[in-house]
Amino acid sequence: MTYKTDKGFKTIAVSGQSDVVADANTDTLTLVAGSNVTLTTDASADSITIAASGGGGGGDVATLTDADGDTKVQVEEGSDEDKIRFDTAGSQRMIITDAGKVGIGVDAPSYKLDVDGDIRIRGNDIRDNSGNPAIQMDGSANVTVTNSLTVDGDGSSGGVTVTDGAIAMKTGTGSVAKIDMYCEVSNAHKISIQAPAHSDFSGDVNFRLPASNGTSGQALVTDGSGNTSWSTVSGGGSSSDTFNIDHFGRFRWSQNQIHGHHTYNENARYSYINTTLSGKATYSDGTINCPTFTATIVNSLLYIRSGIVPVNCTLDAFTVDGYWTVNLSDGNAKWSMWRAPAPSDATNYDNTVTWTRIGSVTWPGTGTDDTYNKGSTTISSGNSYNAGDWFALTVQPGGSDVYTGSSTNNAFSMSSQWSVS
Repeated sequence: MTYKTDKGFKTIAVSGQSDVVADANTDTLTLVAGSNVTLTTDASADSITIAASGGGGGGDVATLTDADGDTKVQVEEGSDEDKIRFDTAGSQRMIITDAGKVGIGVDAPSYKLDVDGDIRIRGNDIRDNSGNPAIQMDGSANVTVTNSLTVDGDGSSGGVTVTDGAIAMKTGTGSVAKIDMYCEVSNAHKISIQAPAHSDFSGDVNFRLPASNGTSGQALVTDGSGNTSWSTVSGGGSSSDTFNIDHFGRFRWSQNQIHGHHTYNENARYSYINTTLSGKATYSDGTINCPTFTATIVNSLLYIRSGIVPVNCTLDAFTVDGYWTVNLSDGNAKWSMWRAPAPSDATNYDNTVTWTRIGSVTWPGTGTDDTYNKGSTTISSGNSYNAGDWFALTVQPGGSDVYTGSSTNNAFSMSSQWSVS
């Protein structure tokens, strides 16, 4: 074992000898195997003292080192720095500062324990000042916080605190507290739930949810004290979220054609559906059962359009009945409702619009003299209209449907049901 400093050897007491001092700053004293040198304590002080007995300038350094000098414990690497350093393989691994701070992988620790790297705790608990377990780990990456947990704040002026099943969100930023819930695809969309602004409050608001899922079509209602329950809500008061459009008039047709609304007939008090769209519209599949057709604005206004919807809405159902109608031997005569988006420039009459069939009512044939028929349908998809969209009612007989009425003694009525979006 060798003990030296960069100033030379200091006082070393050897039994039966006087003090031994190195001759120069670079000299060493080596105690080799078999020398039988023993360091003993002072009986009155019970200590072993290694101290400088002289030598030139600056502070002295005490080092415990291995044979090649790259693994060592140093006391005061610099002059009176009061630090202990631990090196392995030529690099400092740990330091204890004069302030009692321990750094592992950190040369200048800022805290009592300052670690650069991962920490593995082989016990189960991290304990608080009183020795109580504050954070518990079960060895399977499950962590339990024994009491309250506060994140991103102090829990008083800001932060999120979780305590025994209760969550409190407070904000110190001037913005209201909120929850953002994102979709599963690249977090592209979210739903936010947030508290009202302070100026909107008149007291705390509490809601208690019901203990069941309710049934289809029901909504949550409150009793005014925060207790909610499921209820079937219907329209009432001075407004409604549904409305009806009634349409009536006369009709006349020829076989295998779609017939539209003639807007400038001799009696504007009712509709006269008697104008074939042949030559006035282009059917998407070339047949009268086409899902869509196109027509110019002028033809749409004169022969097709029945009306305009006033608000965003859906067509939910419609019913048509007629008197002295047709011989329905093949049962395929159809009344249909259509939609066309309002053109951006309706004054350019040669532009075209696309009409989409929304739903149809087929009158069944029951004999050769069916003087009255009625049909209805409900529509659950593809039935949305925007405010300002055009709607139309058309009739189309099949190839063997024969019109039996005269020009004055037939009639139809249609009632459509709509929901405001």
